Amino acid sequence: MRRWSGRGRGLRGLLGSSLILFGAVAVSDPGSTLSDTIAAAAEKRDEPCPGIESADCALSAVLISSSDLVLVGQTLGVSMRVTNNTDREVRAVTPSISSTGGSGGVTLLSGPLPPLATIPPRHSQAFAFTFLVTDAATITFRGSAEGIQEGFTRAIRSREVTSKPVTAQLPLLTTTLSGSPENPSPGQTVKMTLTVTNTGKRTTSEITPSVVSLGDSALTRLIRGPEAGARSLAGGASQSFHFAFRVNAEGPLTFSGKAVGTDTETGKPVASPEASSRFTVAPPHSLTARLVATPTPITLEQAISLSLTVENGGAQRLDAVVPSLVTPSNPGSVRLLSGPTPASATLAPGAAQEFTYAYQASKVGTFHFAAQVVGTDSASKGVVKSSRLTSNDVTVTPLLADDLSAFSPEDLQAIGSTDGEAEAGDTTKNSPPIGYLHLPGSDAKVGGAVSIAGGVFDREDHHVFVTILLDGAALASMIATTGTALDADPKDLAEAGYVPFSFDWDTTATTPGPHILAVQATDSQGESTIFGTRTVTVIGPNNPTIGFLDLPFPNATIGGAITVAGWAVDREDPTVALTILLDGTPFATPAPADRPELETIFQSIPWAKHSGFIYGWDTDTIPPGPHTLAILATDSQGESIIFGTRTVTVTGSSNSPPFGFFVPPPAIARAGTTVPLIGTALDREGEGVTVIFFLDGIPIGSPLTVSANGGFQFRWDTTTTEVGSHTLAVEATDSEGASAIIGIRRVTLVR
Repeated sequence: MRRWSGRGRGLRGLLGSSLILFGAVAVSDPGSTLSDTIAAAAEKRDEPCPGIESADCALSAVLISSSDLVLVGQTLGVSMRVTNNTDREVRAVTPSISSTGGSGGVTLLSGPLPPLATIPPRHSQAFAFTFLVTDAATITFRGSAEGIQEGFTRAIRSREVTSKPVTAQLPLLTTTLSGSPENPSPGQTVKMTLTVTNTGKRTTSEITPSVVSLGDSALTRLIRGPEAGARSLAGGASQSFHFAFRVNAEGPLTFSGKAVGTDTETGKPVASPEASSRFTVAPPHSLTARLVATPTPITLEQAISLSLTVENGGAQRLDAVVPSLVTPSNPGSVRLLSGPTPASATLAPGAAQEFTYAYQASKVGTFHFAAQVVGTDSASKGVVKSSRLTSNDVTVTPLLADDLSAFSPEDLQAIGSTDGEAEAGDTTKNSPPIGYLHLPGSDAKVGGAVSIAGGVFDREDHHVFVTILLDGAALASMIATTGTALDADPKDLAEAGYVPFSFDWDTTATTPGPHILAVQATDSQGESTIFGTRTVTVIGPNNPTIGFLDLPFPNATIGGAITVAGWAVDREDPTVALTILLDGTPFATPAPADRPELETIFQSIPWAKHSGFIYGWDTDTIPPGPHTLAILATDSQGESIIFGTRTVTVTGSSNSPPFGFFVPPPAIARAGTTVPLIGTALDREGEGVTVIFFLDGIPIGSPLTVSANGGFQFRWDTTTTEVGSHTLAVEATDSEGASAIIGIRRVTLVR
């Protein structure tokens, strides 16, 4: 007694039924002959829905897209719902879909999911597709589905259906999103500003802005907004909308904002891409500081000691703790002599650090110092800031307090004054810093980690506070002395006394598209300059290669010389390095091949039609048995993907095993009756094919010789078979002994 081993098992027979069924038909009446059944099937060939007595089609389909309006660069989901309108099971249902309209507009990223399905009578199955929108167009999807109805061998197909049009457009509205404070604590309010710009030439009306908190909805609560004026923007105009959120708990916090409106000329909707802004909600008062100035009062030209004591009250170590922008409330009242000392510090949880400064008084009057401290959380790498703090008041009196005649009325009026206005009689003028932004260049396209580098110079101060501005909001802050030297010195900056600064900008957290980059330099007296303003375009993350392995088929049984073929398209790279992997190890490099049909699929990629590959594989050099085959694709940026992974069985001989199709018998049969089992088995090299049937792994009956046209039939006597679920399988063997399982079916016997 021989048990079947499962050699060559798989779905090849099932998936290839429409190609090889020229010798097989269904026998629904056990008493009819094969020729009778063929004639009956021929009479039904012209019926729109074979096998059902209804005007409706056996399969019907509906296409639904996830949105009617989508922007170039976004993804679009499309669902095909297929309904079995008959009283019989439909198996191996597979959907197909294509897009029409405009210049193509979309590229298939994934789907269908699932790739195939069995649909019970009067039930439906949804198949999901995901497309990447590549061009501005009006896109309509059309498609159909096919499957094999229980009891029949010929595939049935639904009528072709179309979806509602989807408008794919370039973003006529763009948005930037900023907020403060950057490191809020639970209970604080985060103020978000969504700036909407109309990049088109026509007016956009009925603009509706929205800002939402992503992730856990319990983390924040919208308390007001949007707050703004006009909701209509002329071409090139911008409008800011304000929102306020209450923070409820600690953790990472991300806001997302967008805007939609209506083109006043066409009446069509327009929308912006989403902009995002990230925050870290820290424990309250994790970084605290106090600021003390001594002595007071003092006289002109006397030195002032400023002490800034910082304490880490959080649970994580803080790195790169530096005082940020220490300024007097009365500009020009003091001159920085030295400090801060030290320039930066690392604070363990609970630790404190004192930073000291030395100033010289240069104006009479009363003023105070203001400061803030910033650091980096060692765990989250997020920026942590103290609240803005102020020192005690400092009163500066004249050198000769008894000789008031030496001072003008304005000087006398200024003694004890706390306003921040400059005195009319002051002849000491503080010069603002000047600077030069070396990198990145104007109109540069940037992605990944980008170096922002330049130099600043101030005649009065050795330490200048530098803030990198992105779209007007602070991206990073530093003291220029902490920067690194410029890679190049195009204007002899170092020789002229410029102090370099640099910052590594991670652009992956920035919305792709054009952005305004600038640098603000501020001296110790609060004088500031913005320089280096320029537009840079952030390109999105590197898109992975898209590929498909056409040959060999999944679960194929192969032998002799075969072809490995497929395609791989990369949006950024005309050429992609391809490697065939055999059992996970690099095996061979395929040759390039033209695939003209890809030009219509990837219309925005000019090199798509040259993105095919092919390789002639002599399988006789491979040990017989199952092997895993896959394709490794690597683009010019080093990003790799593996696609087309499948198992193939090598026979060890150039003789290919038979292939065929086992027609599904009734899913439920009555015990004690005779059930017809029919199908097709063919061999590429010639005739002499035999088939044997297995019931639960045990052969039933003797091997049958397949007819010249490939057809076979066997009558299964269920008299001695127990009631319940059983597995039927058919193994086909050629004259040289090569065999393959061409079908596995489940049948339940009932009384």
